[in-house]
Amino acid sequence: METKQQQETLNYFDAFAKDWKEKAQGQKVAKVNVINQRNNYVLEVVKMRNNILKTLDVGCGTGELVHEIAKLNINAIGVDFAGEMIKLAQEIATKDNLSNAEFTCASIFNYSMVNNSLDMISANGFLEYISYEQLDSFLSIAFNALQKDGSLVLGSRNRLFNIFSL
Repeated sequence: METKQQQETLNYFDAFAKDWKEKAQGQKVAKVNVINQRNNYVLEVVKMRNNILKTLDVGCGTGELVHEIAKLNINAIGVDFAGEMIKLAQEIATKDNLSNAEFTCASIFNYSMVNNSLDMISANGFLEYISYEQLDSFLSIAFNALQKDGSLVLGSRNRLFNIFSL
């Protein structure tokens, strides 16, 4: 069940998907490109691990992280509940001929995954939009979806960052 905050979040990301993509791709100058920082950290985890075959990025936005992982010849899945974000992510993957990048418009809580099928799950900028109960549910979903030695990479901004970034 979506909370009021989650519905407002969905409305925001659908309305500002193109702006988000421009920021993520560095087309808009910012003092700190948080999207790139988060993505680069996840990419470092990917490079440190051996034999990663399949990853999932929860709250993938316009898919920059998924695209970068796919360029490493790894099957990369992105899930986001904002349809406009997914549309832009798919357009970029098609333009760049990334056949191993897959995008789905869905809530992670409604997304069907095979148990023990993923080597890594990332969820950056996602946790601040869910309730504590949903966090418990998400951690269970991730635990079941990851292989025995899989990696879960989480990142979340705090309210002080939001004030600073304005």
